[in-house]
Amino acid sequence: MFDTLGLICVMWWYMMLFHPLHADIQYIESEAQESPIANVKMNWKNMELTWDSSKNFSKYKCTIMDRDIESIQTEVDSPLCRFPVELYLPLHKGVFLTIEVPNTNISKTFTFIPRGINGSAIENFSCVIYNISLMNCTWQAGKDAPGDTQYFLYWKNSRYDDEMECELYIKDENGRNAGCRFQNVRIETEKAYFLVNGSSKDSLIQFYDEYIELYKIEILTPPLNVIVNCTGDSAGCIIIWQAPLTSHVENIKCFQYEISIQNKVKTIYWFVFETIPTCMHIYNVQTSVAFVY
Repeated sequence: MFDTLGLICVMWWYMMLFHPLHADIQYIESEAQESPIANVKMNWKNMELTWDSSKNFSKYKCTIMDRDIESIQTEVDSPLCRFPVELYLPLHKGVFLTIEVPNTNISKTFTFIPRGINGSAIENFSCVIYNISLMNCTWQAGKDAPGDTQYFLYWKNSRYDDEMECELYIKDENGRNAGCRFQNVRIETEKAYFLVNGSSKDSLIQFYDEYIELYKIEILTPPLNVIVNCTGDSAGCIIIWQAPLTSHVENIKCFQYEISIQNKVKTIYWFVFETIPTCMHIYNVQTSVAFVY
């Protein structure tokens, strides 16, 4: 369905899905047949696809699809298709766009693919948030990247924020940027967008991009003020604690807790809480108590 043969129009775009950023994209237009559909444009910030048509049609069908065959389809009555802005579609694997006129053989297909040497983009990209507002992101150089390749990271916390370049790169043994340290990171409800591109004296380097829900990569701090009071009789133990510090959780009932009761040999009790008790009374415990978070 998606014929990538035809006219290749090289477009040097410094763009991002919702705001211009540093990503080299190659634009391929299928010309399997002459089509009344022309001047196709994609507004990645608003996720709007527009075009001109030399004929008046009552309906159009638009499809956007990535390399993982995840697609969104919509039908409209004018040369404007809007896709969900929450689609969070990374570009480094390529994106296909198709405009069709239902009940005819008229269609137009466009492919957006990254330019550069295959295997030159970074690999094993990952990020972690710790100590409430600090974040580290790391990656490895592409296996086929030239030796002089240098990488640069850009990111946006949400689609409404300005893009930022990494201010504190982590270097590998060859002096190449292999990670980034961030401070004062806030966790928003939207996914954050990360893009790592590269430069080389003699070659084009492919970029890598990814959307990440920051709360999923956060390492929570320990619960605060943990107090364990055990008596020597049958009264057992009382364990008291407070919720950990975090920059984004307003409802403390969102936390889950685990408490492990152990002796020197094995675990004899294990409790998992879906909600947030701040006090637990355990009876007939004849061993030491440990709080595990």
